[in-house]
Amino acid sequence: MPCAERYTALFCQGLVNVKNKTRAPPVVHTCCELMAARGMTRQDGYMIRIENVTHRYPDGSRPALDDVSLEFTQGEFVFITGPSGAGKSTLLKLLYAAERPEEGDVFIQDKSVVRLHPNSIPFLRRNLGVIFQDFKLLSRRSVFDNIALALEVCGQPRSVIHHKVERILKRVGLEGLENRLPGALSAGEQQRAAIARALVNEPSIILADEPTGNLDEALSCEIIDLLAELARERRSTVIVATHDNLSVAARGFRHIMVSDGKVVSDTTVGEHGGGPSVSESVKTDEVVESIAVLETLGGADTDTTSESSVRDPDDVRDKEGGAS
Repeated sequence: MPCAERYTALFCQGLVNVKNKTRAPPVVHTCCELMAARGMTRQDGYMIRIENVTHRYPDGSRPALDDVSLEFTQGEFVFITGPSGAGKSTLLKLLYAAERPEEGDVFIQDKSVVRLHPNSIPFLRRNLGVIFQDFKLLSRRSVFDNIALALEVCGQPRSVIHHKVERILKRVGLEGLENRLPGALSAGEQQRAAIARALVNEPSIILADEPTGNLDEALSCEIIDLLAELARERRSTVIVATHDNLSVAARGFRHIMVSDGKVVSDTTVGEHGGGPSVSESVKTDEVVESIAVLETLGGADTDTTSESSVRDPDDVRDKEGGAS
């Protein structure tokens, strides 16, 4: 069976379908392109709409999410907080179709995620950037190759890959470290590499599940600041699930609190008189637990540290080339 790292990398970039682990064709499409081809448009300025969603896990006594409705606009930066088990990670999983709700619907750019055909899910994910708490970098590949993989699976030519990877390395402050292996990086540098991999495709939506969970307070602030800057520069919608209340309190972004699967508050600093709302400030300046992801792929081996479990991604590219 292919190693956990390999499937995680393919999954993140939309090259593996969730249920049967079949590979999607390496055709470059984004959700926007598919919508345009079908004459669909985004309405009311909402990048994401969650409508009356209820979701239960098989072993759960209560819903992980209970009649949740939310809307997110383009360029918005949003914190989602709450205790463990509140529903934060489940909410993100619904957005990239790792889970499907029992009731309600989820729309990304007015395309129903719930009603997507399984073969269309990879194209949806190529328009998303997912940032994992524990980085999920390929341990035997350099920083450059880890980031480049996100473009290679979409069939980008090597010249484009080189240009885009160099540009994002500079943007996240990893210039000069591109030839290092992940094990030679600090925790903050590894998180920056994971962010670069998620952003190199220039996604319109960035999902980050506890992106600062393994970092100290100073590094946490740097990572959140970096995500906020990128959101302003690219007008990406950024949703960060976090326990880091200090980062939330220090910034005037929209803040959604969840508890027991319900939204208990949805506020911005502007609503309390402390400054502009997130939609105003961002427009003016115009991720998930990896173990849970692997379980949705059919229980792949999660030991990514042993040499025997690691397979060279060149294998992946060779086989894809042969299949095409």
